[in-house]
Amino acid sequence: MAIRVTQPEFNIKEKIKDSDYELFPYDKMPPGSIIQVVNNPVFEIEDITVGSDSFANIQLLDTTIIPRSENSKFMISCSVFGEGADNEHEFAIKLNRKIGRNDHRTDSEQEGGQDVGSRLATLAMFPQAYFDANNSTTPAVAIISNYVDCPKLTANTPITYRVILSNNDSASRNFNFNHCVTDTDGFGNERGGSWMTIMEIKA
Repeated sequence: MAIRVTQPEFNIKEKIKDSDYELFPYDKMPPGSIIQVVNNPVFEIEDITVGSDSFANIQLLDTTIIPRSENSKFMISCSVFGEGADNEHEFAIKLNRKIGRNDHRTDSEQEGGQDVGSRLATLAMFPQAYFDANNSTTPAVAIISNYVDCPKLTANTPITYRVILSNNDSASRNFNFNHCVTDTDGFGNERGGSWMTIMEIKA
């Protein structure tokens, strides 16, 4: 009589899903592996006042990630939708990171290059939108794509990335986050969404 021996089907993807992340051997993953992804989509609206030649934090986009591996790299992408009360091109965005009580910019040399001096060091500018009859209903989008930060943290140390909005005009300006200046209920008045996505990458 023949005897047939069968093995249960093994699905490695399902086994990874069932793994205890606290015990997962991230140090065995090859460099460049994506360890985790944190996404923060925001559809709330806010009016943000930015002082002359100054900066303001878009707090709704603050995104925290807790590293699962030591010395990981973090790839950050964000998209910011909105309209300036005056000229969109007066506004720019860049990134800050907060670790514990320390809140500071990412690599300023990467933002503005060497010898930036008094120039505005930034990662992205809002384009100037249409400037005529539709001046109050012409929102724009500024995007930071695949910016890689290497803060060299130990595992389980929370890090919060922030989008910083700058105003390079000599007067205080208002930025309408996720909506246009004229926000009455009508089909011609746009509302949008903004987001930040962070990927932890094995170093």
